[in-house]
Amino acid sequence: MRYGLITLAAAGLLLCAAPSASAQSDAYMRLMRTQNQQMMNRVRIYSSVRSGARITRYRGAGKTSGGTAKGTPGSKRTAPPASGGSASPQGGSTTFRPVADSIMPHVMAQEVARTPDERPRLEKLFGEMLENYRSRLRGAGGPQTDVSRAATYLISASHDAYFDSEPLSQEEFDALREHMREVYATDAKFQRASDRERQEMFETFGIVATWIDAGFQTAKRAGDREGMRHWRGMARANLENMLGAPPEQVAFTRNGIMYR
Repeated sequence: MRYGLITLAAAGLLLCAAPSASAQSDAYMRLMRTQNQQMMNRVRIYSSVRSGARITRYRGAGKTSGGTAKGTPGSKRTAPPASGGSASPQGGSTTFRPVADSIMPHVMAQEVARTPDERPRLEKLFGEMLENYRSRLRGAGGPQTDVSRAATYLISASHDAYFDSEPLSQEEFDALREHMREVYATDAKFQRASDRERQEMFETFGIVATWIDAGFQTAKRAGDREGMRHWRGMARANLENMLGAPPEQVAFTRNGIMYR
């Protein structure tokens, strides 16, 4: 089950982190650029395990650039593994045992806040975003501490914001989730990661996915084209960080991610 868009109430939380000026104000745009850059930097830190570790070549299959092209995948070849070592043939776990109630709301608030007074407010904001994601995970069922599942949500939310068109179908989303599970399960670097490191990745992906989901939809509902442009820029960076290629070179298919 894929996750629906977060509610307007949750999306409105983003505005609490911004000045009271309108979304078009220079102050708001400067703040949003700073916050988004911090978020992108955080994703980049944790995106060394990428779908690019299992690149396949295809001809005429899947959804690219926000559209759908039907067809059967052509010849495929697997690219060399991404940095992190050779893949384990058997694969491994993609989950973790929690070491704390939460880690990243506090860490990310320290990174994003411009003043000491902003830190508790942002920590609360990020904590609520994380809880929003966890609540939807509980509603959807399945594993609740799966890093590959959180990575799938970040890719899906970034895809929807960047292309601003038809979202991934249920079949495409399910295939993406399975693809990412295989990537993390067979990446030697990730398999060596501690429970704390995995929890940090999980929370980062969940918070940033909710952040971009809420931010883009809030800007879109407000008709804020400049805001939408900045959220799309963040979405593109997330896709490149997570997938190892520009989004226009990626196809989301019923068989998983494929690359041109």
